[in-house]
Formats: sequence, structure tokens, C-alpha cells
Amino acid sequence: MFDKNEYQQRITRLQARIQQANLDAFVVRTDTNIIYLNGVDYYSAERKVLMIVPEKGEPSLIVPRMEQERLSRSATVDNVLTYWEMDAKPGRGWKELLHETLGAYQRIGIEPLAEANIVVELRSYDWQVLPLVEDIRVIKSPAEIALTRRVANYWTKAMNAML
Repeated sequence: MFDKNEYQQRITRLQARIQQANLDAFVVRTDTNIIYLNGVDYYSAERKVLMIVPEKGEPSLIVPRMEQERLSRSATVDNVLTYWEMDAKPGRGWKELLHETLGAYQRIGIEPLAEANIVVELRSYDWQVLPLVEDIRVIKSPAEIALTRRVANYWTKAMNAML
């Protein structure tokens, strides 16, 4: 919907918020926020898709094998890590990839709507729940404003045609 630069700016704005919150990384779980940050439309249902955004550097996506091809088209993430679905054997699931991706990071932010089992996996970290992506979504970029105006124009024409 937007060009790659728009999505890169969103990641940059999120990283500025991560730094302001004095975090090492932020875990994005909700589909709508991951779509907002990477531009790939999908629906994860019960299979977790996680985006790990460090305070500096490149973000990572942790995806089920079923979504690997689609989410590899991300505008902002080159590092796409794949796990073997929900019933993965030990060592091949999203939990292991989460810990591997977080590495030595200690201060971790997580979205307010992340599931409890993700929070359980963060118990050995200094974690906090913060609405950082929601905060950056409040202020619209010029590209978002232009799209909103274009859509509003279409709706106005449709309403005028009906009246």
C-alpha cells in the first residue's frame, strides 16, 4: 500500500520510542501492528508471529513455517526466522527463537495485547508492557494523510452519486 520508505520510517520512529523508554528491544505481537510495521497483510490466528525490534539495528520476524513465504516479502525485515508450527519438537518452536533473537538483551518492552504465554517466556528479562506502536500510529505521516484524503474523496463521490 505504501512504499518501502514509509515502513522504514515507522521502524525508525518505533526505535526512537524504544530508546526513550530505555529498552533494549520491543516485542510486537498483534497482526495489525506487524502489518503496520512491515506492509505484509496476513492473519496469524493461533500461530504466533512476533516482530522483535531492537533499539538499534534490523528487526527480526519469528513466523510459523506456514507463513514463511508470505512474510518473507516484508518491506522492513530481512531476518525471517521460521518455527515448526504449534506442536514443534523441543528446540524448534517460537519460544526458542524468541530467546535466541533477544540474545543478551535484558530490558524488553511488549505490546499490551500480547498473550500471557509470551509474557511467561519473558520472565527472566526485565520486561514491561508499553503501547509504543499504538503511540506512533496516532500521528499520521504525510503518506497516511494523503491516502486518507484519497479514500475520503472516493467516499464523497459515492455518497453524492447515491444522493
